[in-house]
Amino acid sequence: MQLIKDYLLSLRNEISKLTKKQIIGILCFIVICTLAGYLITKRLVISTGASIPYNLFFVVDIEPTLSSYVIIQKKDNQYTKNKLITKQIKCMPKNVLTIRDREYLCNNEFLGIAKTHSLEGDPLKNWNPCNTSYCKIIIPEDMYFVMGNSKDSYDSRYFGLVSKKEVVRVVKPIF
Repeated sequence: MQLIKDYLLSLRNEISKLTKKQIIGILCFIVICTLAGYLITKRLVISTGASIPYNLFFVVDIEPTLSSYVIIQKKDNQYTKNKLITKQIKCMPKNVLTIRDREYLCNNEFLGIAKTHSLEGDPLKNWNPCNTSYCKIIIPEDMYFVMGNSKDSYDSRYFGLVSKKEVVRVVKPIF
């Protein structure tokens, strides 16, 4: 206990030697660091998935656009079960999504192919609202077709369209 008292007395003596400018500078530094820490923890997102080429993102307050990275939460899916996952918007409302067997195109631009089996060897059923070998739909308002950049990404090719309500955040990749 005496050691603590001696330390506090020593600290008090050192502080009393500081000028008002130095004390204000130190207080400003503490406030700025505290605010920066708060903002960074509220604005930075780390993605651990392997389906996109980035791991660190900055949260932005904008509406999603084509090619935006978004964090989504699909609550009704057995594989994603409330998990937050990061994907990229590949097809927007009013765009034409075409499905030919397992191939996906947006406005006639090739997006990717759905796999028949997962990495673990489990069979995968691709999403196709028409249940035919050829399907063409117009993406409804407030819905998005999202994908990862990896052929092994679990995305809209399997779980279907994502609603605007399922978009938790729009993020910009840092690295």
